[in-house]
Amino acid sequence: MSTTAEPIHNVNEEQASNNAGATVDRMSAKAHETVDRVAASAAGAEEKLRAQAEEASARAREARDEVTRRSRESAEQVQSYARENPLKTAGMAFTAGFLIAALLRR
Repeated sequence: MSTTAEPIHNVNEEQASNNAGATVDRMSAKAHETVDRVAASAAGAEEKLRAQAEEASARAREARDEVTRRSRESAEQVQSYARENPLKTAGMAFTAGFLIAALLRR
């Protein structure tokens, strides 16, 4: 009787081992699928973030260029006014210096 019980026992162990192996394989496949989905999602997010950063950088460069252009125009206008009106410019400079000195004495 003991000889027939061993083969059944071995078959059950093999079956359990095969079932466990199949379960591990399915779990491994699911884990790989999940990792692949997460990686694809992260890559998409990275691309989107890079594109937004590039757009922000381009807008910042444009704003810098606009500020530079306006400041040059303002400086040119001041220089032009000073050349055309040297006495007024000297009077304004004298008045500004006088007011600043008076404020600093207090």
